[in-house]
Amino acid sequence: MVLDYFRDFSPRPVQQAAFHRQLEVAARVRKPVFLHQRDAHEDFLAILKEHRSTLIGGVTHCFTGTAHELTAYLELGFAIGITGWICDERRGAHLLPLMKEIPAERLLLETDGPYLLPRDLRPKPASRKEK
Repeated sequence: MVLDYFRDFSPRPVQQAAFHRQLEVAARVRKPVFLHQRDAHEDFLAILKEHRSTLIGGVTHCFTGTAHELTAYLELGFAIGITGWICDERRGAHLLPLMKEIPAERLLLETDGPYLLPRDLRPKPASRKEK
């Protein structure tokens, strides 16, 4: 479930309506949610707050946000997914001091590979047998 204002492939009201419907389905079928947002935190948080009482939990996937955003997601009871982004000193250094704020039982280490690998790690080319 995603709100993506970075790419804006769909109009924002359409994304928001779809997000509401997805959260309603998750609540109805009693499944945890796997959440992601890009440049949409305020709308994302507002919609999550509307539905939180009906949800059984979930993960804020690929977290790259601020301390304020982290606190908001933790207060809603979500787990936090951290990717290789944290190893990139140009983009993820701000995440290092936030790690101590995430309870160990709510921290997920995600690969999200090959897209968010640490900058100094290069994937091996696939062997001929793997192709």
